[in-house]
Amino acid sequence: MQQIQLNTSLKAQSIVGLGLGIWLTLFLIFIAPFDVSDLTFEAKLILLPPYGLFAFIAYMLCVFLQNKVYSYYGLWNLKLEMLFFVILYVITLLFCFPYYKSDLINGTYSFWEYVSGIYIPILVLISVFIVVGRMYINRLQLKKDSNKVILRGDNKSDFLKVEPEKIVCISSTQNYVEVYYLLNNVLNKTLLRATLKSITIELDSLQQVHRSHFVNPSHIVKWIDGNTIQVNDLKIAVSKKYKEELKGMI
Repeated sequence: MQQIQLNTSLKAQSIVGLGLGIWLTLFLIFIAPFDVSDLTFEAKLILLPPYGLFAFIAYMLCVFLQNKVYSYYGLWNLKLEMLFFVILYVITLLFCFPYYKSDLINGTYSFWEYVSGIYIPILVLISVFIVVGRMYINRLQLKKDSNKVILRGDNKSDFLKVEPEKIVCISSTQNYVEVYYLLNNVLNKTLLRATLKSITIELDSLQQVHRSHFVNPSHIVKWIDGNTIQVNDLKIAVSKKYKEELKGMI
């Protein structure tokens, strides 16, 4: 099944969730569908906002599950997107119906009457908001990711998406490679099960300085001694084979 872009940012997803909660609350208060039309405006302001809160909490719980699945499989597709919506609807229902039957609301509908007469019609409306919101933030993520490369290990879940200029150093260690990169100006490390050659083959910006090390010349700070350089906060060994070429770059 064809993969689709996914924005896993909690900040971006929380905006969609918050918008969903606010939209649902305003809809219930001002449109007053179904049996809430009998409530006074003051009562609506008190009793109906929890529905929006439930929708927000349910959405963020699903985002948490979504990110776990995406992290494990390294992909997202239409089947998983549909499953996201199904789980979201179930969790939201489990929050909303008990509140509807509580002493605060004292709803008269049975479970199936509530589902068919109230819940499903509202789902049609809120689904449009969620789909549009997710499409929008996913498009923003696609634009942001257009400048990034994906470094993949042997497993589907073994990958790193990073801007090439943020890569500081890539080193081999037994059957793995260590990728050092900057995230919010902080040096991070990710371990991928792969060969040094397979990871660096498309990274023209990197310079090999040792059998086990590729570095980004823009992050070289200085020579420490004749056989070692400082790259960001790392001390990297330089072999004789690459020393002269590297001296001409620093």
